[in-house]
Amino acid sequence: MIEGHWLLLEDIDCAPMDVVSLLVPVLQSRTIVLPGHAHPIKAASGFQLFATQRLLSGFGGSYLEFRNNAEIINKQWRKIMIDPFRKQELEKVIATKWPILEPIIDRILEVYSIFSSDVTNDHGANNEAFNAYSRHGR
Repeated sequence: MIEGHWLLLEDIDCAPMDVVSLLVPVLQSRTIVLPGHAHPIKAASGFQLFATQRLLSGFGGSYLEFRNNAEIINKQWRKIMIDPFRKQELEKVIATKWPILEPIIDRILEVYSIFSSDVTNDHGANNEAFNAYSRHGR
């Protein structure tokens, strides 16, 4: 913050309220008061604060908030909804970043789909994959 770096806070809605309350002045006046420091810390030029929130995928592409401890700061910033990657996009990311994994990308994505939030137990193929994993651990 004091050097103008960007900061990403993941799952801000799950942060304790004391942490979230420290962010209010950062968002309002680009300063933070930390216990034990005599003076407020001012954000340098270029500082940006980004945060993610946990969302549960719903039917029809809708989303539900998981938990929202960050409600007191929701009005302070702009929300942008980003849809999850499609299978083809994930394949490309994995193949580009870790070419050695290319032979097992399908298996990686199969396991990912079992445990990701877009899987529901009332869909035949995914339910079969989940049951197979539960029985055999693979």
